[in-house]
Amino acid sequence: MLSNTTLDSVYELRRKQLRETVGYFYSRVGSVVNIGEQMVLNVLNVITNTLWGGTVEGDERAGLGAEFREVVSEMTKLMGKPNVSDFYPGLARFDLQGVEKQMAGLARRFDGIFEKVIDQRLRMEKEGVKKSIDVLTFLLKLKDEGGDSKTPFTMTHVKALLMVSIDV
Repeated sequence: MLSNTTLDSVYELRRKQLRETVGYFYSRVGSVVNIGEQMVLNVLNVITNTLWGGTVEGDERAGLGAEFREVVSEMTKLMGKPNVSDFYPGLARFDLQGVEKQMAGLARRFDGIFEKVIDQRLRMEKEGVKKSIDVLTFLLKLKDEGGDSKTPFTMTHVKALLMVSIDV
C-alpha cells in the first residue's frame, strides 16, 4: 500500500489535504492553534481519503471523522495502559481491568464506522456515481468477483482489511 506507485497515485489527495491544513492555520492567524492535533487530523484525513476516498462527504464526513479520531485515540490509550493479564497470563480469562471488554466495544464502534462507509459506497454505486479508485473500491470489487478460492471473500474480510490498513 505504501509503494512509490501508490503514493504517487494519491499525490494530489495528499497535496489537497496539506493545503487545507495550511489554509486552516492561515485562517487562525493571531489565535492559539494546537499544531500537534492538526497534524494528527491531517494524517488521519489522508489515510481515510486513501482508504475510502470521497465516499463520505459534508456534515456526515465531519461527524464520522470525529468519531473515527475518538475511537483511534481511545484505542491508542488502551493499548498503552499496563494490563495485569500481560504479566500474569493465568489471570487473562478474568479480565480484571476490563481491557478486553473495552477493546471489544471499540472494535464494535470501528465496525459501525466501516458499515456506514461501505453502505454509502454501495448506495453511490447503485446510483451510478463514479468515484476514484481507492482501497475500498478494490476490496468491494474483489468481494464481488469471488474468485476460485474455497473460502469466499466476505464483507467481514473487507472490514478486517480496512482495519489492518489503518494500523499505521
